[in-house]
Amino acid sequence: LELTRFCIHPMYHIKNFASWCLSKIIITSDVLLVAFSDQEFGHTGTIYRAANWQFDGMTAPSYYYRDTDGFVMHKKTLYNRAVACHMTEKEFASKYNYIKIKTKPKKRFIRLYKCRQ
Repeated sequence: LELTRFCIHPMYHIKNFASWCLSKIIITSDVLLVAFSDQEFGHTGTIYRAANWQFDGMTAPSYYYRDTDGFVMHKKTLYNRAVACHMTEKEFASKYNYIKIKTKPKKRFIRLYKCRQ
């Protein structure tokens, strides 16, 4: 299973709150959880290390698109629109002035949870 979009509103943030929340996860069967820290936004995985998750490596760098007005589009969205227009991703990006922006790799963390009896 993948833990996605883990965030805490700054108004409610207190020291160690994120790692405390992670430690309170209760799983009803044995499961391996995977989470990613996005270096593009300065996240290094501190909360996962503090909650005893194991660093499992890095993802491959990725990319997204941005137009001249600063509008950001996910690569899959642009690809789908290109296919709908019978164009390649590169042709669609060029025609509609989208610039390909490369991203940093993400850090991957894993944690095996054993079912609590």
